[in-house]
Amino acid sequence: MSPSLRSAAAIPITALAHLREHPEGFADEWVHDRCVIDDRWGLSRLDGAGAGIDVGNFAHLVLEMVGREGAEGLDEALRAAQRSPQAAGILAPRQIQDVTDWVTDYLSSSTYRDIVACCERLRSEAPVSFLLDGVAIEGKIDALAQMADGAVHVLDYKTGQPRAGAGLGAYEFQIGLYCEAVRRGLGRVPDSATLVYLGPECTCVPLSADDLIDEAVSEAARLLAELSQSG
Repeated sequence: MSPSLRSAAAIPITALAHLREHPEGFADEWVHDRCVIDDRWGLSRLDGAGAGIDVGNFAHLVLEMVGREGAEGLDEALRAAQRSPQAAGILAPRQIQDVTDWVTDYLSSSTYRDIVACCERLRSEAPVSFLLDGVAIEGKIDALAQMADGAVHVLDYKTGQPRAGAGLGAYEFQIGLYCEAVRRGLGRVPDSATLVYLGPECTCVPLSADDLIDEAVSEAARLLAELSQSG
């Protein structure tokens, strides 16, 4: 049996992405309210290290605190982030060093230099929402950069490396819905959408916002229709 939507009022973008990739897991976590095993408290904790989700959250927090300051603001951002509940006593020193190296590489990239460092306004973890078939689609954009000339750029940070395969992947689906939220809210399609992969090799993948919006919104509408019919 297909999962049904718990509430017709709103759904997070991450939940829709989860549904696309893992429909049974979506049913357990979002529909039936079952307890889902949290890998942050597995064997990695016995080793004094955080899980992948902790490392990703820490990297996001560091970038939020760095903002437009670049390398000059990295040391202070790292100190502040390590005092946060997301990292204090959770991450191992080697994991903190990994994130430091990854963020350092990103801060020297052309994506950061040409978009984030020189933007007029930078909003981190920017909350967005829009209605689709009567349901509020909600999310947070990792970085929304607005330039002096009015251009708007959406950036989404991921840890790891780009995934192989054609078509609309989970990350592209998410950033497509973020772009639609920007289009609805600001009245213009973002001038660029970029997936930033933080890892041993920082990789910035530029995407077509127009193409992403069309595919992601169509896919989201299909998912909502299936959920509604199965309820």
